[in-house]
Amino acid sequence: MNFKASKEIMIYIACIILFCSFVYLLLKPNVVKHVFSSPSQAHIEFLSHYGWTIKKTTNTTSFELYSYPWLDEYKRMGLDLTPYINKQLETSTYLLHEEEKRIDDEVRKIYMTIYEHNGEILGRWAI
Repeated sequence: MNFKASKEIMIYIACIILFCSFVYLLLKPNVVKHVFSSPSQAHIEFLSHYGWTIKKTTNTTSFELYSYPWLDEYKRMGLDLTPYINKQLETSTYLLHEEEKRIDDEVRKIYMTIYEHNGEILGRWAI
């Protein structure tokens, strides 16, 4: 077997692995589903309460929340999601019109994620 043939076999195997992984993610229950949509009026009003305005939707997902180490950090910062462990949550992430100017004069875009359970807004998290 020459080098070219073994390289082609490795590429073929990698493609099969990627395809199988993709099929697994599609068929696995409770997998995150990405749906891009316009922001709801409730989200617009919720963020406007803090003086923020939505520029565009970047991501919406639905997932079952499991116990993660980062939940403690969220809780310390005021977003307690622990009552919703093993429940279905929805998140919507938005790019905001507002930007953050840093000490070194670098301007950073602000992304805000809103967490919901059964249509009830639980809180938000800036990225």
